Parts: sequence; C-alpha cells; structure tokens
Amino acid sequence: VEPQKIIKPNSDEVEKILFVKANFLLSPKYQIREKPPLDSSMLMTWKIKYGTENIWGLTARVLVTISAGLGLREFPPCDDI
Repeated sequence: VEPQKIIKPNSDEVEKILFVKANFLLSPKYQIREKPPLDSSMLMTWKIKYGTENIWGLTARVLVTISAGLGLREFPPCDDI
C-alpha cells in the first residue's frame, strides 16, 4: 500500500475501525461463543468484547480460527455457520 494512498472502508460493511493489540484479539480468554442477534440465520456466533465495542460474526470467527492455527486454542466447531 502506498503511504500517500488513503484507504476508506465501505460504510455498508464497516461501522468502525478499531486498533486493538493482537495478543488481546487472539486470546481465548476474550473469545465468547453465543447466540447471534434474533435477525440472524446463524445458530451460534463468536464475540470479542473490547471495552464498549463488540467484535462479532465473521470478523470474530476469523480471529478465533487464527488463534487456533497459532495453537492458542482448539479449532472452533463448524456447525454454527
């Protein structure tokens, strides 16, 4: 990425950009599996609570899977998608 280039998130997909230390995001201690919002078709979802923010859904699942790939936790079940 060129330093002068400004990257703008798609506001339809990204509500906010958070800067969080990787050791926090990848720690199983903060990775919670729970029921998704009522309007979701998923059976279960992942959530990482960071202060007043909730990182959830696919973003949280990717972080949980990376955490497992690094040997920090077991791989998540695949029956929740």
